[in-house]
Amino acid sequence: MSTVWIPGWQFAGSAFDRLRSLLGESDSVCLEYSGTSMSWDRWCDEQAARLPAGVRLIGWSLGGMLACELARRCEQPTEVVVLQANTRFSGGPGLPEAVAEGFRQRYSRQPGATRGKFTALVDPDGQADLTPHLLSSNEAQWLDWLYDIDLQNTEIPASVRVLLSRDDQLVPCTSASESWRHAGHHVDIIDGSHSLIMSQPQRVADWIESHE
Repeated sequence: MSTVWIPGWQFAGSAFDRLRSLLGESDSVCLEYSGTSMSWDRWCDEQAARLPAGVRLIGWSLGGMLACELARRCEQPTEVVVLQANTRFSGGPGLPEAVAEGFRQRYSRQPGATRGKFTALVDPDGQADLTPHLLSSNEAQWLDWLYDIDLQNTEIPASVRVLLSRDDQLVPCTSASESWRHAGHHVDIIDGSHSLIMSQPQRVADWIESHE
């Protein structure tokens, strides 16, 4: 089975490097969306048309939401693995709208300084070295993708499995798990922050392999 990986906002595909190595997937495809001039909807349509049959999609954060959108559009994916993403980022099961919108406004004014705040939310305990994987460009357009996608009432033909972490400051664990389960998807929860794929890649790899 082929695998396609999709990273989170503000991160390069290299954020998956250790996890992909542990799974023997170092040569698998990673979809980069940063830098495209397309809308998220058109990007998903174009990527979905290129997916091979029987593919497994693994997405982290915004990448998990995009993976679900790809699977909604075509029959090629047989499995979607969502790592620390919500059905909606702002409002509903996600962050309070005022908090999420405040972050977006700060990023539009001071992207460099706000990236520092963002990395502190991703990895509050400093367990992972995020710097090599962070994009230094202004990612405001793709930040909007995170706010626009809403999976709360979306039917996804493929099997969807979700991994959440209890101390995630960007994806509220309780409301996120309720939302995914309400949609009929399998959810597991482990200890850790939003940086699991980099701070605890072995635990994530073990979880993925335990469901293969």
